[in-house]
Amino acid sequence: MSKKLAKAIKDARTGAGLTQQGLADKVPGLTASDISKAERNEKDLTQDQLKAIAKATGVTQKSLLEAAGSSSKPSSSSGKTASSSGSSMKVTAAEKKLVELYRAAD
Repeated sequence: MSKKLAKAIKDARTGAGLTQQGLADKVPGLTASDISKAERNEKDLTQDQLKAIAKATGVTQKSLLEAAGSSSKPSSSSGKTASSSGSSMKVTAAEKKLVELYRAAD
């Protein structure tokens, strides 16, 4: 896992207003300790776990996969903010709702 992905996971979690335990409750197979280790770049997560984190935090799966891409593993994104190349982009409530509806259609 990369430092970029670790930061993106933490940003996604805090942006969604979740504690580590709150996120762990929404992602099967992960504990609060696992989330903490992932945010410190001490634990690698599977692509399925990253997808579940993306869904639980309201960020796009692509943003997490791209963050992980630099380390040849799935990447992460920030909660209500998406980081890329050092820039930051806010996601509106309407955009977040559209993403949720899109995911529900799968």
